[in-house]
Amino acid sequence: MSAKKIARNVDPIELGINDFLGSLSDDEIMNMIGKSLGGRIDFLPALMPEVPAGFYLDEDVIDMRFLRPGAYEVIVRMTETCYMSCYFMQQYGHVHVACRWDDILDFVWKGFEAPTVMRPFYEVRPEFREKYPRIASLFGQKENRNGIPLPEPYITTIGLDGQPKVWWLSIKLVGVSDDRFDDWNCLGICEDHLALEAIDKLRYACADIFSEIKRSDAKSPKELMHRYFGVDNLKKTHLADIL
Repeated sequence: MSAKKIARNVDPIELGINDFLGSLSDDEIMNMIGKSLGGRIDFLPALMPEVPAGFYLDEDVIDMRFLRPGAYEVIVRMTETCYMSCYFMQQYGHVHVACRWDDILDFVWKGFEAPTVMRPFYEVRPEFREKYPRIASLFGQKENRNGIPLPEPYITTIGLDGQPKVWWLSIKLVGVSDDRFDDWNCLGICEDHLALEAIDKLRYACADIFSEIKRSDAKSPKELMHRYFGVDNLKKTHLADIL
């Protein structure tokens, strides 16, 4: 009988905790950790045509809820027919403010030259930059001269919460203390300019990405976007004011 099969049918204490954990895959271990902290997060798509259940946006533009220690879910009104979801998650000493684009942006890989020994970074192809200037500018995290992430949006593939990697539009905030992060609960996030500005930057970046895909001649990203988001129109000139 394999170790994995033993682990499913024998008490971990009886088997021995080290042998038990050694029999699990990384995903299974992350599942266990997630459940111990309140369950793995069921991430919402970046954009939605309606306010999801459990959130209330009558006169307000932003609503949020505590998911578990180190994680908030935030819903933001973009327009009267479009809402954005984003997540504030503490991870490795910084805070990810991110909204999920799933596999919609897979086409982006075709627009970049892969790194080489002589050029150890991704390089955008001219034709891609011409067709998708905003998306091209969002590729990759921006840093200052000291290698510290700037609070600017960028697109990347991330495996948040130990889940498989998908595309996210993200901003990485550094220097946010645990106390400050905790103060963002119960809509305290609306009182902190750093957090509010991050949300606002994500909103405009989402609208830019949506518009560039919408007006392109690429059918697959459009179909994926419509199926995943269910949103037909989004113009950043119509965004509700939050700052």
